[in-house]
This record gives sequence, C-alpha cells and structure tokens, in this order.
Amino acid sequence: MRKFDTGMSPETAAEVAPPLTAAEVAQLRQLLAVARYDARQQAFVIDAGRARLTLRADGTIRCEGAEVVVTADRTITLDGAAIELN
Repeated sequence: MRKFDTGMSPETAAEVAPPLTAAEVAQLRQLLAVARYDARQQAFVIDAGRARLTLRADGTIRCEGAEVVVTADRTITLDGAAIELN
C-alpha cells in the first residue's frame, strides 16, 4: 500500500481534519465491510447485496446487479437478458 504524504505535520493535519467521531468510525467500518482493493486486478470493488461495482486502473468500470442504469459520454457495452435503450 502506498503512503500519501500531504507534507503536513501531524498537528496541522489534526487542525485540517479533526479526529473522527464514534459515528464516523462506525460509518468507515461499514464501508470497509463492502469495499476492497483487488491488487491482482488493480481494481477497487464495492459489493452491496446483489450489486457490484468494479473500478479498474485502466479506466474500465464494471457494474453488475439485478437492474443496471448506465450513462456515459463515450461507448457503452452492455450484456444482459434484456436491454432497454432510451
């Protein structure tokens, strides 16, 4: 894992981002329960029930789920039992 250096001292960082509250820590734990980094695929993956979102380093975004709604400025490639366009 790469370490991000902000160039700030710990004291300055604490002023910019105060310590987390118990509720914020709980929210981060919930996020960690569904999100992970897959080093083999170089991908950030979020799993939520029957839905999965995969963001790869090469720019590929993969959405999987019971129903998928997609909007893009460029090409969209879809594979499904039924596809509704516009």
